[in-house]
Amino acid sequence: MPSTLEEAFLQKTPKKKLVIGVAIDGSNISDKALATACGFYNAARGDRLVILHVSDSSKTFLPRHLQPKHLESQYVDRAHSLKARADWACREKGQGSSTCQTLMALAQEQHVDLLVVGSFGRKGERVDMLGTVSDYSLREGHSSVAIVRSSAGTSTPGSHHYMFATDGSRAAAVAFLTLCYQLVKPGDRVLLVSCSYEHQPASGPDFFKNYTAVAEKLKIPLETLSWRVERAQSVSTGLLQLVGLKEVDTLVCGIAGYSQKKLGSVSDEITHHALCNTIVIKDAHEVLSHQFNTAGARGISDAILPAGTPRQQLKV
Repeated sequence: MPSTLEEAFLQKTPKKKLVIGVAIDGSNISDKALATACGFYNAARGDRLVILHVSDSSKTFLPRHLQPKHLESQYVDRAHSLKARADWACREKGQGSSTCQTLMALAQEQHVDLLVVGSFGRKGERVDMLGTVSDYSLREGHSSVAIVRSSAGTSTPGSHHYMFATDGSRAAAVAFLTLCYQLVKPGDRVLLVSCSYEHQPASGPDFFKNYTAVAEKLKIPLETLSWRVERAQSVSTGLLQLVGLKEVDTLVCGIAGYSQKKLGSVSDEITHHALCNTIVIKDAHEVLSHQFNTAGARGISDAILPAGTPRQQLKV
């Protein structure tokens, strides 16, 4: 990780306030997702926590405790009990739109930096699979995504044991800087891992040098490890084995190639098969660049202009 990249990161995100969104539907995993989101929340930095819900008035069979008004009161109060001030944002699922599409639009409207979702919803959990919303968030959402597992242990702020997997890429460097500067709290620990096959050269001290310098500057306890994987295994399998051996509660990686239908093979496998919580960090500036490259004039104006700004007709 070149030091110039850290300088560029700090210029673009100087003490940036985080907007943390948490998607809820009244399920048990939503409760855990909210607790996880509150753990990332930093009131002193000026963070904003917003609870996101997609309603569907066609589901007249839903009991009262799953209705939006009740959910708002329940989750805002619960966030307060976890020492976080939360806003409520609810949107009705439009005709022809899916819950996933509506949630992503709501998260973008709220300028969410980190979206916290449960690995499944009210339909229940399936082994080695993600729910529709969490999978869609990873592949199509603009924000970084934290996936909360029912099998993950409960950690309090200042007791997290993160494992960060790096391949030495720019995406990994940006993700590591995001983790250290925006998510890690005093008392948290980070295990930095470079994974390679047995027949390949192992990563030496020089590989970790710039990562270590960042951790030392921020006084983050950091352990580095060059992990060797057998040829018969995949890199992701080796990483998941290490999660258990090191008793990690959160596995973190970065991805490049924003909005590709297929995630990288490693990030795809670890998010689907990890028993711990996972965070996939997307480069916000790459996301914005992709958004402008693929959007029409209206999409670009929506991203730049404040909400409600009158627009004149564009002539080409």
